[in-house]
Amino acid sequence: SGNGPAILASSAFLSDPERSILNDSVGNYNGTMIHIQRLGGIDTRDSFSIDTMGSAISRSEDTLQFGLKKFATLEIEPGSIDIAFDGVEVIPNENLLNIVAKAITYTHKLPYSSPDSLELLWVFDDGLKSDSAVQVIHLPYQSGAGTKETPYRIRDWRHLSNVNLHLDAFFLLENDLDS
Repeated sequence: SGNGPAILASSAFLSDPERSILNDSVGNYNGTMIHIQRLGGIDTRDSFSIDTMGSAISRSEDTLQFGLKKFATLEIEPGSIDIAFDGVEVIPNENLLNIVAKAITYTHKLPYSSPDSLELLWVFDDGLKSDSAVQVIHLPYQSGAGTKETPYRIRDWRHLSNVNLHLDAFFLLENDLDS
């Protein structure tokens, strides 16, 4: 195992000026898409999902729904997520777009050794052009898997402070943190 799923961008706000004025100024995002993957290429240790708990939207396999009516299609592969806003029964407006952006979760399955952080590439395509942004994810541990055989390695104070994120995991203190 690795780090548990985390909401990627709880304060995200996506908007497109040309699309926001459509549909009586609540926006029409039909034909738009969000794509997320590791900057530099897909890494199959990364996994993405949509957390709809406590949300106005629901998920049924590869579709997102509002009021049980489809407004988007999901394509989730190891290492990437694509969300195509293609509602027929419900027009995906700016509010739905942002509910989805705030519900995207990310998990990184740690190998024995990982960097302290990694970068995810977000691409928003409005059908005419694409805009992108990079999000830096700080991993709670640099190495280990949290198992008895391969414990998370505590090398500094930041790693130690992250122990409370995985109370059921195994840890190994590798050096004196005060030195």
